[in-house]
Amino acid sequence: MIADQIKKYVPETWLQDHWDEFITLAGKLTTTLIISTAIEKKWTKPMKTPEDFKFFFEDEAKQKKISATEVEYYFFEAGRLKARNYVFEKHCVPLLPKNEAGESKFTLEMLLSFVNSTVNHAELLKS
Repeated sequence: MIADQIKKYVPETWLQDHWDEFITLAGKLTTTLIISTAIEKKWTKPMKTPEDFKFFFEDEAKQKKISATEVEYYFFEAGRLKARNYVFEKHCVPLLPKNEAGESKFTLEMLLSFVNSTVNHAELLKS
């Protein structure tokens, strides 16, 4: 199994080992994603307090005909996934063996499969 091959080089606890970096980055990426989306949609109200973000989520929800909670979840999940992938690429990809051309012998699909198998997504949702 490919995950077993990758485990030879990357511990299954890779995300826990870099948890503080992950949490900080996820928060920054999520906030940036929300604000950049608001700017893109010509949102004119301030985005400084949690209440301001709530208004934006509610407005997005009305437009998309979904709940504000679903809109909020989308942004937070996108930020977490980007942070997770960044932390893996920064700390784990350098640990993997390379071929003569300096490329990893594992494909992106293989790496994502490993990442998904080692990350407890239920725990990420609590963070």
